Formats: sequence, C-alpha cells, structure tokens
Amino acid sequence: MLLLAALILHMVLGNVESRDIDTIIQNFTGNNDSKFSILAIDKANPTINKITPPLQAFWYTTILIEGTNLCSPTISNICNITVAGLPCVPMVKSQFYKPPTVIQCQMNQTMEYPEFDNIVGPVVVHMGNLSAISSQNFTLVVPKIKSISPKKGPLSGGTELTLEGNFIDDGSVEVNIDKIACEVFFRNSSLMKCRTPALNKSMNCYLSKDCNVSVTFERYLIANFRNGEFKFNYLEDPNIDRFDTQPPKSIPAGGIRLYVVGKNFNSIQKPLFYIYNEDMTKRYESECQVWHTGATMLCLTPDILDIDSSSFNKSNPIRLNYGFVMDNVAYVQNISVNTSHNKFKRLMLYPNPTFKSSNEEIKTSAIGNVESLIIEGKNMDLVCTVNEIVVKVGNRSCEVKLLTAQGLNCHLPPPNRLNKSDEIGDEPLNVTVHIGPKFQVVVGKYNVKSSREPIIVDEYSAKPSWDSMPYILYGGGTMVLIITISIVITFTCKKFSKKSRDLGKSVQASELLIYKPK
Repeated sequence: MLLLAALILHMVLGNVESRDIDTIIQNFTGNNDSKFSILAIDKANPTINKITPPLQAFWYTTILIEGTNLCSPTISNICNITVAGLPCVPMVKSQFYKPPTVIQCQMNQTMEYPEFDNIVGPVVVHMGNLSAISSQNFTLVVPKIKSISPKKGPLSGGTELTLEGNFIDDGSVEVNIDKIACEVFFRNSSLMKCRTPALNKSMNCYLSKDCNVSVTFERYLIANFRNGEFKFNYLEDPNIDRFDTQPPKSIPAGGIRLYVVGKNFNSIQKPLFYIYNEDMTKRYESECQVWHTGATMLCLTPDILDIDSSSFNKSNPIRLNYGFVMDNVAYVQNISVNTSHNKFKRLMLYPNPTFKSSNEEIKTSAIGNVESLIIEGKNMDLVCTVNEIVVKVGNRSCEVKLLTAQGLNCHLPPPNRLNKSDEIGDEPLNVTVHIGPKFQVVVGKYNVKSSREPIIVDEYSAKPSWDSMPYILYGGGTMVLIITISIVITFTCKKFSKKSRDLGKSVQASELLIYKPK
C-alpha cells in the first residue's frame, strides 16, 4: 500500500521538486525510508541551469553549478563531476555546497600543469545511473607565456620585465628570477610586467649572471618554464664618466643635446634624464638614447616652461640639480647632489632665444643656386647649436647653417627644389622656429613669388622638367671648368715635384763632394 501510495503521489505531483517529494513521503509514511525517496526521485533526472563562471574558466579554478537534483545523497552516495572531460572534485565542506540545488567543485589539483592550450567540453554531473549535462560547452583555458623582454638588465635590478602570453589575468601569479620574486605591478589578459630583483649571493646564478625565469599560476609552474626556456642576464651597472660639456646647459624650452660618456649604458632599456626645479619639489624628465657600443648616450634636456623667466638672465643663469633614472642603479640618481661626484656640476639654465615675431617677409639672400633665409633674434647661441634649432617654411625644412648671438641663417633645398607633393601656392608661407618639444614661434613670411622659380622634381623619377635646363647647363658647364682647372693644377704640381726631386739629388751629390773625407 505504501509503495502504491508513493507511486500515485509521484504521478500526481509530476514536476514537484525532489526535496518536496521527500517531505511529502516522510509526512505520509512517518519515517525516512530511503527506498521511497529513491523510488520517487529516480524518475526526476538532475538538471544544470547555471554555471559560474559562465562558459570559460582556468583549468585550476572552482566552479559553481546550480540546478535540480544535483549530487543528492538520496539518489546516490557517489557524485562525479567533470568539466570538459577533466575531473572536478565536489567541495562538500564549502559554504556554497548545498545540494540538490547548488554544488561547487574544484578542478583536480593533483594534476600537473597541462601541456594543452585550451580544452572544450560540457559540464557533466554523474549520480549513479543518472546524469546532468550542460546545454553549452565550457572552455578550460590554460595561461601561457610566449615571450619575455628585455633579456638583460643591471645588477642593481629594477628592470621592467614584460611577459607576453594568453589568459594571464586571473588567479594568483608569481614571477621569479632564480627563486627571487620579480614584483608584478601590471597584468591583463595578454601582458604582465614586473621589476627584477637585484642580483645577490643567495641566487644560484650569482656567478654566471644567467638566471632562469619562472612563472607560476595558483602554485603551478607553467609548463614551458620547466626546462629553463626563458633566461634573464645580469650585466654590470652603468657608470657615468663625463658630459661633452661641463657643466651641462639648457634652456626652459629644452631639447638641448647632452652627450654622456661612460660604460655599460646598454644594460638599461629606457634611461631617463631629469632636472629638478630650484627647491627640488618637481622633476622634469626626458628620454635618452643609448648608442650601440654602450659607451655613449644622447639625452635631450626636458622642457621647463613653467619656470619664472624673470628670475634669471644670460649673465645670471639658474643652477639646477639633475640625475638619471637607470632602473635601480643608485649611483646615477641625483648625481649633481651627491658630494662624491664633485666633477658633476649643477646644470646652468639660460633664457630661451627670443625672436621678433611678425607677419613681415623674411630677409633672403642667394649665393649661386642656394637661397638662404636670415632670421634675427637674441640669445641665439647661449646654449643652442645648429642641431637644436629647427626652421620650417610651411611644411618644408630650412637647414640651419650659421648661428650667432643675433640671428641665424638657414638654407632652403637648393635650388629651391620641390616635390610634386609639396603645395605651391601664391600665398606667403609661415616661417616657424622650433626648439625642443614645445617651443615654437612664427618669425615671419616667405614669399614664394619673390623667390627664384622652383625646379619641380618628379617624386619618383627625380628627373627635372625642361624648364630647369638652363640651370642644368649652367651647372654642367661649371663642373667641366672645375675639372679642367683641377687637371692643369695636378699636371703642373707633378712637374714641379719632379724638378724638386732632381734638385734635391743634385744638392745631396754636391754635399757628398764637399764633405767627402780625405
């Protein structure tokens, strides 16, 4: 009778959840006979309604599964869970493990780090002869590191090491240089950055300075790091001997070239030069470029445009402290402040060059085929050289050839050669002087009409048009004349040289006769 009643109840209730059926059976029978529960629920297959995280997770992660009749002990004492075919162990002691509606599992941590990239498959919950299968496939992703850079840095550490790969933005991670932590300070799905430690005697690679790099996710060593595939090489710290000019000089506009001489600069990837303001509360930085030998470095001084220009002049420059950022190398930091570096005097900051800004036509001069612009100003050569000043006529460069305290002279492309792609209009072109990254001033106009008729050059063939033939013939005739004169001078010199040698031999013979011993 009881069995028949249970069957009737199951047929009547139909879609009622299994735990409600258990309650009804218990109330009906007055006991907790598992036979009735099993019989009632055998017809109610488990289902998976929701998975967290959805669709994708790391192979070592925990997964939360919600549904009905999941891992219910009334169905079976054995509950097996697989994710994409890999075992996922039920976390029966977790606060989130609440069968039959919510269960949580941990991907099997006894596995070694998988060699595969990703694996795809459904989430399956097995209970005896019953099972629940997710409607969508689930992807287990495996973090991989493809490359590291740079592969070298100074002994003092502090090198910004960049690791590129896939799926490296989740879970706990550790990066080590020969078992010493490389501090991770940035991470996304494909990029991770850390700062290398200083080389020390506790490291196995202390003598060779060629150290293994290792990366672990959730305490698992990434597979392609097991055999020392990635290395980091420690180099001697850089050392600065001198500047090309001492003391160094600059202007508020910046952009002044400083050539730094020393050694081991190539151990640094991104050296920086910085200048402090007067009270050393603010720092202005600019990048340096290391030459391939590692013994020379070119730095452009940073701009300091917010400084009070009335506080100094060309006779009384401001003296400012400076230094270098070279990873964690302490020797080069605040190098002008350190009393042990008496040879590094403070930088002298002079006023910017000044130009008369106007819309008037710039003065020009012509010598042969070369047309020059004459730009007037003040304080032009206090610090700047022809390498730091850039003159633009429209979009074209005017090469600075001469620089004095009162002005500069620049040459237009001879003889005012233009490409077809250059815009040639009737309107005068702005003449602009640039110094450093931010300083620029329009100093006047260049009138294209008043200049010599330009030779138009084909952008690809570089052949002049027929209009330019008079210039070509003139230039060709001049070249022939120069070659002829050179030949005559060479022939004359050879004849003179032969006569001189003959005269010398005669003199030597005479001397031998005069001083011949008796």
